[in-house]
Amino acid sequence: MGIATIGIALLMSVIYVILGVAKSAGEQFEPVKAVSTVLLGLLIGVVMYISGQPITQAGITEQLAVYGGLLYVFENIIKAVVRRRR
Repeated sequence: MGIATIGIALLMSVIYVILGVAKSAGEQFEPVKAVSTVLLGLLIGVVMYISGQPITQAGITEQLAVYGGLLYVFENIIKAVVRRRR
């Protein structure tokens, strides 16, 4: 069950990328942004796996929402730090 935690986090990050591409119709696709988002999702999944976060059938929807929220928060924190350093 533990490895499924990483899979769910990766799934959420891929969904997040797809939604971002769909939202930005007409803009050029940036693979670096997409890959960094998926890698951040992987990192979140690994951290949740290491912390022993259990997955239950009832909790998958909630965990997808939590991973999506974490992804959004961390991605924006990283963007803010990078932009402030420029």
